[in-house]
Amino acid sequence: MLRIFFKYKRRLLGELCHAAVRALLRYFQAVTAIGLIPGVVAVIQTFGQKISNQKYTDASGIAMVYVGLGEIDGAFKWLENAFEERTCSLINLKIEPRFDRIRSDQRYKALLKKMGLDK
Repeated sequence: MLRIFFKYKRRLLGELCHAAVRALLRYFQAVTAIGLIPGVVAVIQTFGQKISNQKYTDASGIAMVYVGLGEIDGAFKWLENAFEERTCSLINLKIEPRFDRIRSDQRYKALLKKMGLDK
C-alpha cells in the first residue's frame, strides 16, 4: 500500500527511516531508564545493524543507551563516532546527566579535551 505512495515521493521514504531510528532511540532511552534491559538487548540484536547503517544516526543518543546498559566500551565507541561525525548533540556531553556514569573514565576526559571542553 505504501509502495505506490513512495514511488512518487521518494524522499519521504528516507524521512520514514529517520523517524523509525529516532523512535527506536527514544524506546532505548525509556526502557533503559526503568531497567528493562532484556528489552533493549533484544532490540539492539534485532535492529542494531540497521540503526548503525543509517546515514544520519545520532551516535551520542546510542551512546546514552549503552551507558544506561552499563556497556561502557560500547558507549565510548559511539561517542567516538559522534565526535568523528561532528554530531551537534555531543555539545551537551559535559552537562548531560545520563553520562554521569562515565565521567570518571579517562576516555571521557580525553574526549572532552579533543572537543575543547576540558576547561
